[in-house]
Amino acid sequence: MSSKPFSVLITGTSRGLGLEMVKQFAETQRPLSMLFACCLDPANSEELQALSKKHPDIIKVLRMDVADPDSIKQAAAQVGSLLGQSGLNLIINNAAIAVYSPFLKSSVEDMLNCYKTNTVGPMCIMQEFLPHLQAAAKHSGMPGMSCHKAAVVNISTIISSNENVNFLYDNLPMVPYRASKAALNMITSCASLELQKEEILCSLLHPGWVRTDMGGSDGDIGIQESVQGMLQVINSMTDKHHGALVDYKGQSIPW
Repeated sequence: MSSKPFSVLITGTSRGLGLEMVKQFAETQRPLSMLFACCLDPANSEELQALSKKHPDIIKVLRMDVADPDSIKQAAAQVGSLLGQSGLNLIINNAAIAVYSPFLKSSVEDMLNCYKTNTVGPMCIMQEFLPHLQAAAKHSGMPGMSCHKAAVVNISTIISSNENVNFLYDNLPMVPYRASKAALNMITSCASLELQKEEILCSLLHPGWVRTDMGGSDGDIGIQESVQGMLQVINSMTDKHHGALVDYKGQSIPW
């Protein structure tokens, strides 16, 4: 791990996994220069604001609607003004929505809403923030790829895998969510090919089946365990994780 200060941006930080990521990054990851915690409604995100007040020199809470390209553009401009030439080292696209509907009951509206937030949103974020990632890669002086240099980690899921399409289908049909995350996998793979020469790492991370509002109460693990595992994986990512889908234990998932 590099000893140079690094910067992080996380989306969907008002609750669940995103909120816990902010907490654990701020409390355990050093040297951390700046953490941009993005959410839809900062004013009403009390726990996030409390964390910001606890770590005022590190956490910057920003409004970002990942389903709105203009909001993403505005957030990118804010981040750029605060970081300057050092750039942004790591983006974690965590924000997502889920629709619990099987194929025969999935509507056009369900599909479009999931794709807009879960697929198009992360794509736009990667595009808008690319200059900041490029600046970080250039400024780092580090060889190879890592999340302390310049990286995008998109939070995906094992149920996006075509090879595991039967996995938990009876309990979690979630066709719009599954399909939108499968599309996110492909976008990440394509981005990994285009950004490889610039040594910007692009990877996909499955947090496990977590007990959250989205994952439900039957999940296998709690939020804290999931995030602890994901941070360990993020810190260990190298070129071999480029374009890959792995879980919070670092195990590869075919998709």
